[in-house]
Order: sequence, then structure tokens, then C-alpha cells
Amino acid sequence: MTPEITEELACHHFAKMVSKMMLNPMQPKVDKHLRPNQNVFRPGRSTTSHIVTLRRLIEGVKSHNRKTIIFYGDFKKAFNLVHRGMMIKILEAYNISPRILRVISKHYENTRANVIIPDGETEYFEVKTGELQGDTLAPYLFAIVLDYVMCKTYMGREEELGFRLHRQRSR
Repeated sequence: MTPEITEELACHHFAKMVSKMMLNPMQPKVDKHLRPNQNVFRPGRSTTSHIVTLRRLIEGVKSHNRKTIIFYGDFKKAFNLVHRGMMIKILEAYNISPRILRVISKHYENTRANVIIPDGETEYFEVKTGELQGDTLAPYLFAIVLDYVMCKTYMGREEELGFRLHRQRSR
């Protein structure tokens, strides 16, 4: 039995294809600007080494009887709070081509959603923040925004904050 291809399904597949077409030329440009310790959604990199490093830091802090603060952020919620206008400005700062920025802006314009409740579905409403769920480009855009925020938060202040990040010296 052949599944029926609805207009909605066709639009969904087309949007995914366009996202992938934007991601391919954008990724190498942006990778040059990302912090060296940003590994999420980057080819040939893994977060496993970060987890091992964090564990070794915790062990070192404990063995030297030092105080530490560890923060864990729930990125599921943060993912939905990204201000789209600010995301475009960050992408501009990372020298993304104006053509790709226009396509991304249009992709995020006039997005709508509804909620399924026990009584049925709500009316559609406009969504003005957050990444598009299921979009191929969304996780990478989120990683760029997060990297920018982290960069602005502590870069150049490592000594003041009590730590220094060094590039990985071995594998």
C-alpha cells in the first residue's frame, strides 16, 4: 500500500531538504568561529571526551579538597526559548552569507503550532521563539547560539573566574 503524500508531508520534506542545503555551506564557515571546546553537532568530534574531562575535574577538586560549582542546564527548555531575531544577528556576526540568512529568516517566519488536548486540538497560534522541531538545521543553530552566549559570558575572564581552558593536546 503506497502512503498518500499530502501537501503537509511534501512541505515537511521540502523544508528538510532546504535546511540540509543551507547547513552544508554554512558549517565550515561557522566552525572557524566556534570555541575549540564546542563539540556538539560538529563532524569528527564527540562529547565523550568532555564527559571524561568533567569527571577528572570533579575527582581533582575532591582530592584537593577544593570548592566548586557545577551547573547543569536543561537544554530541552532552552532550545524552545531562542529568540529568532537574536539568532539571525548571531549568524550575521559569524559571517553567514546574506542569502542563507534570508532563507533561514523566511524558514522561521509565520510558523504556527497547535496543541493536542483531551478534548481535541486547539486553534493554531503563531510561534515566535524557539527552534523548529524536526528541522535538520535546528540543532546546529542552537549550538551556534549557545556557543555565542558562552563566549560572551566568560571568554577573557577565565583567570577571574578561576579556570583556564586549553586546547586539547592529545587524543
